[in-house]
Amino acid sequence: MDAFIAHYRPDAGKLKILDKDLTVYLNEHDSVNSHSEDRPEIDRAPLRKILLEALTPGTVVWDSQFLSMEKQGDGWRLYFKNGKSYDADIVIAADGANSRIRPYITDIQPVYSGITMVEGNIYHAAINAPKLWKLVEGVKFLRWMKKNIIVQHQRRWYAHFLYRM
Repeated sequence: MDAFIAHYRPDAGKLKILDKDLTVYLNEHDSVNSHSEDRPEIDRAPLRKILLEALTPGTVVWDSQFLSMEKQGDGWRLYFKNGKSYDADIVIAADGANSRIRPYITDIQPVYSGITMVEGNIYHAAINAPKLWKLVEGVKFLRWMKKNIIVQHQRRWYAHFLYRM
């Protein structure tokens, strides 16, 4: 728990909404009544590190291409392209919308929403995009109405952004 507390960002869920002229319609940093979720936020990299370090060495199978899996008692048997198979009590599908594991756990198929997003990062954003960095103000999301630009502070030194096409 100490490792989580060292990396979580309690104010990261705060929201800020602006229009194209940068008129602020909502700024949860200025308000004691926030619409943000009452939950801690942690970036993926430190969470991944915390989870991996909590496991017994050798628990995670690296550099193996998943082929299939089947129910085996209370767990699963996983088969890999290299011919090896492993038994697991739990399988975490963290391989995106076109997951190869998805069909084993649900019949629900991903659906194209009709929205295309461009995603990127601005490293050392306080230096490379200081006006944007200040505008984002540590919030989880900054959204310009109609332009649909979503910006999020990440790891306290870079900004992650999505732009709706």
